[in-house]
Amino acid sequence: MSNPHDFKKLRRIDIEGAARFLTFGCLHREPFFSNSRHCLIAVEELTRNHEHGLLIHAWCLMPDHVHLLVTPIGLSITDFLRDFKARIAERSGLDRPIWEPGGGYDRTIYSCGEFREKRLYIHRNACRAGLVSQPEEWPWHSWPEFCGDQRPDMPPIAGLDADRLMSARIAWEARSNTFR
Repeated sequence: MSNPHDFKKLRRIDIEGAARFLTFGCLHREPFFSNSRHCLIAVEELTRNHEHGLLIHAWCLMPDHVHLLVTPIGLSITDFLRDFKARIAERSGLDRPIWEPGGGYDRTIYSCGEFREKRLYIHRNACRAGLVSQPEEWPWHSWPEFCGDQRPDMPPIAGLDADRLMSARIAWEARSNTFR
């Protein structure tokens, strides 16, 4: 019988300008982000990555997982995720792993409709989970920034760039045609 932690290695393909919808979880669904100190560390790391070429369109810290809608500019999503997770783990001061093995869920977004759908999904996640009744009640996501209320010490939110998504789609289709 195979070990459930023997994940097939999938290579992520970075297409410049493509938005990415990412979800990754805490080990054994531990509620790591029920601790506000851990949330603050993650927000600081998001802000730091924003300063190094990551456009953040939406984010949400749930008690046991993270959702991000981002566009990496000049950095690979694999490198971002590895470093982001490692820095949160290191700064938390815990002497045990905090992340589920594997890369989590990663979907490349090329259309404006899917971009809007994923952004709404992220902002309504705490409501769907029954943690709050309205998005504005959840402190650990980008809903206020999306609504135009930039909170201190929170990463700025980049809007939808339809031209960038279209360029990424064209690049992806050109790349896909070379393999046919």
